[in-house]
Amino acid sequence: MSNTEIILEYSDPTADTGKKIMLFTSPLWGILAPLAAVASIPMTGFDPMCCYYVFGFFLITAGCLGATIAFADNRIIISKRGLRVPPLLTLFALGRDEIPWTSISSLAVEEDRNFDPTEAQSLVTKQLVLKLKDKDTISLRLHQLKKEQVEQLVLSLSLWLDEKVALPLLEIKEAAGAGGKRLEDKRRKREGDSDLPSDMTFTQLWQSELQSRYSATAFMPLEPDQTIRDGTLKIIRQISFGGLSAVYLCQQNQKELRVLKESVVPLNNKASLRDKAREMFQREAAILIKVEHEQIARVVDFFTEEERTYLLLAHIEGVNLRQLVRETGALPEERVLSIAASLLSPLRYLHALTPPVVHRDISPENIILEEEDRAVLIDFGAANEFLGTATGTLVGKQCYISPEQFKGKACTASDLYSLGATLYFLITGEDPTPISSSSPAEKRPEISAGTDALVKDLTALEIEDRIKTVEELQVRLTPLLSTGVGNLP
Repeated sequence: MSNTEIILEYSDPTADTGKKIMLFTSPLWGILAPLAAVASIPMTGFDPMCCYYVFGFFLITAGCLGATIAFADNRIIISKRGLRVPPLLTLFALGRDEIPWTSISSLAVEEDRNFDPTEAQSLVTKQLVLKLKDKDTISLRLHQLKKEQVEQLVLSLSLWLDEKVALPLLEIKEAAGAGGKRLEDKRRKREGDSDLPSDMTFTQLWQSELQSRYSATAFMPLEPDQTIRDGTLKIIRQISFGGLSAVYLCQQNQKELRVLKESVVPLNNKASLRDKAREMFQREAAILIKVEHEQIARVVDFFTEEERTYLLLAHIEGVNLRQLVRETGALPEERVLSIAASLLSPLRYLHALTPPVVHRDISPENIILEEEDRAVLIDFGAANEFLGTATGTLVGKQCYISPEQFKGKACTASDLYSLGATLYFLITGEDPTPISSSSPAEKRPEISAGTDALVKDLTALEIEDRIKTVEELQVRLTPLLSTGVGNLP
């Protein structure tokens, strides 16, 4: 999991023909041209014309060698840093390792007028046109990728590009969704028609997420003043909404303020899968109701109504960490460490329960600061886990989810990864890169080595390299807090 690069093979007939020509003529430019250059060297005296001949023959050899290498490189390489395309796609790509995601200003999906069905590896007849901030343009003909590779490319662009830039990708959702379904069917057949997702590879997860992300749903959030559960819960306003879930501020029995977390599974899912997921949610929610800690928002109730599942939580007054950073900017290092220390107690409590409770949704939105910067955890990820199980896809804030949680294998160490990602946000004022080890000193060089090392070790991709217990985190935090700065002793 430490290597998140995805390599796609871009089948370009022009490049293949060029490579064959260069290899066929290689005896001419690879052997005869150098021999001719050597033979042109004058044995006696200085002859300027001979020097030109020598230079010319060696230039032919070097040029042909470079062309052969360029024709042979047919890789599209995708990583968290950016995108690398085959050198022959544009002159811009020559000599450049990769194109940073931030340098892509817009994206368009156009019909491929040069599409030839006889050479296609898939039914995709469109091309992606990436426009860069320096006015250059890169066109990727999708039929020159295998169908499953188109899915990987589209999902990668959706994940790493700005949401508005990636919006045109919806135009190829049908082709991508069909490929995702075919892959899922193959996986289920191989695993004995298992309904629940298993330990999938990182690439397969992206493919599965793609299928769900582009599937049509009829989910509509509840409106203000709408009532549910026999009129005992009245919706006041929507707090957040995304995909197949929503969070509301509501009033219970015309008295207490509550937070209501809602999720819905598409009705086109298999009934057995929906039932299993609902059973898992009810089991998880029953455990959460028993959680009692002054720094954890209490789960008041859970229920299902009209195929929608709800988790009802106590309402906590205060400002969440994202609101705080939005209002004040990045926080001082000492304050960030103090907030981290404040979270030791609720995390220790959750992880020490039998069985251990994994919060699953630690992020700036789900941590509220009370007086004296006491942090309170809210909005458990149980509904996210339920929805993810039922749809076979990731649900949650991708910038704060650990690699193993991305694979549906959340553990207590996953909460510590999410905490580290949250600390990075507090220090830099920016969301971390998804599925990566974060270093706040890269954004703020004045951050001390100790604090930078702490965040990097909390967000290590491999669990064995990570700070994976609250006790270990406390050992690391104590000397940083005692010095007043983040210097390691």
